[in-house]
Amino acid sequence: MELKNNNYVAITEEEFLAMDDSAKAEYCNGKVIYMQAASPKHERIRRKIEAEFAKFTNGTKCSTHGANVGVRVHSKYRRRIVSPDVFIECDNNFDKDTYNGVPVILVEILSPATASNDEGNKKDDYAYIGVREYLIVDQEQDIVKQYKLISDFKAYTLVNEYSKEDTYKSVVFADLQFDLVEIFKNDSTDYMPDILK
Repeated sequence: MELKNNNYVAITEEEFLAMDDSAKAEYCNGKVIYMQAASPKHERIRRKIEAEFAKFTNGTKCSTHGANVGVRVHSKYRRRIVSPDVFIECDNNFDKDTYNGVPVILVEILSPATASNDEGNKKDDYAYIGVREYLIVDQEQDIVKQYKLISDFKAYTLVNEYSKEDTYKSVVFADLQFDLVEIFKNDSTDYMPDILK
């Protein structure tokens, strides 16, 4: 494959799924979009959120997945295969390594290269397919924007903007909550709840 127009390569969805996955990439309407490597802070936040979600979904019909799992998102205008930072699904709708259902909660952690897409087209696409709760984590400002789906309109409304001193409370699962101070804490040790040890 040859790189064309900066970081885009024309390709089919099937070819994308058959690619070597050593480089993180997403698919959108025939283009492969290569992603930059995550910063240490981004990865630390991602791991902590994934661990909290996994602690909550353990022993339930739902599962938590991280950035290495592809998710098909087919909206009105775009066909995507994305790699969200973290998501919860409750229907186990997988085809090989790609999730084909609708995540219940989906998290994207902003980086300079992805912020406009995560807060723009991706947000619209996630609402269109019915993701009930969408969290956008701003790692520079230590805030979490929580969006709730208005299903009749296939759009989101902002319900909370949490700071690092707040406690996150899911709008989908009443028992899913955790302190954000731990998520944003700059600790040098790995964060892992007891359930994952």
